Amino acid sequence: MHYSIGIDIGGTFIKFGLVTSDGTIIQHLQVPTPLKKEKIMDSLLTNIHQLKAHHSVSAIGVSVPGTSDKKGTLLLAGALTDLYGYPLGTELQKHLNLPVYVENDANCAGLAELWLGNGQESQNFICMTLGTGVGGAILLNKQLYRGSTRNAGEFGLMIVNKLNYDIDVFYSSLNLYGSVQNGLVRLYNKYASNHKSDSGKEIYDLFQNNELAAQKAVNEFLRALSIGLLNVTSVLDPDLILIGGGISSNKQFISDLNDSFTNIWKQHGHIKHRNQPQIKSCFLGNDAGILGASFLTLQK
Repeated sequence: MHYSIGIDIGGTFIKFGLVTSDGTIIQHLQVPTPLKKEKIMDSLLTNIHQLKAHHSVSAIGVSVPGTSDKKGTLLLAGALTDLYGYPLGTELQKHLNLPVYVENDANCAGLAELWLGNGQESQNFICMTLGTGVGGAILLNKQLYRGSTRNAGEFGLMIVNKLNYDIDVFYSSLNLYGSVQNGLVRLYNKYASNHKSDSGKEIYDLFQNNELAAQKAVNEFLRALSIGLLNVTSVLDPDLILIGGGISSNKQFISDLNDSFTNIWKQHGHIKHRNQPQIKSCFLGNDAGILGASFLTLQK
């Protein structure tokens, strides 16, 4: 039996899984994420040794925020600023004497969906993750597309709103309109006069109860996402769009996003004749990082 260890390094927790070649996680571990790289390395090594104590592990896969090079050096690492420039892959390999593969967390989520989730039957799909920002993965011909600088799938950088050239164009990007925290929550708190919220779930519940500020915010949020998805679809022509992040578990949100996307699709005279891709939620949830990281070890 082939065993790998999949690791999902997040800003709050590091999750570990001992995974079989068919994608079964037979043991989970979760620990708080330290701030300093030395402590992160200590935690990684301690928990890896614990998982492989009674099993023959052939490789390690690691899901990380940000961007890494081919050797696993973290060029960017999101909120984990002490890991910027750190050769994580090389250091782990040196200590463990095992192959180590490091990949962006959104790409790992896409790979997990390709392997065991809602992308299994798709030839070409995108996986868009909604959280503090908007990230994603591009799967073409069942292969992860990374781009020339390994930065493909940064959907949040797309411009989806009117530009003001006097300020950074980032302020017109999907990150600022189509994410949950920087988009939906920000928009709601702009429109709400008496009540403030930091919860996308609460705002969507208010929207479903016809609260005025929530309706304004959610409609603007859905429109920005739909414009972004139309842009991606016009370039990549996927047969499926998967949405990840906590809000994707809300079935009404997925239905509303499909409706909003359809409305914009039908308004575009040069696209409406195409087959419109369906929008679905991701299937694997909190295990996606571990499973996508483990899948890396099977591809090498």
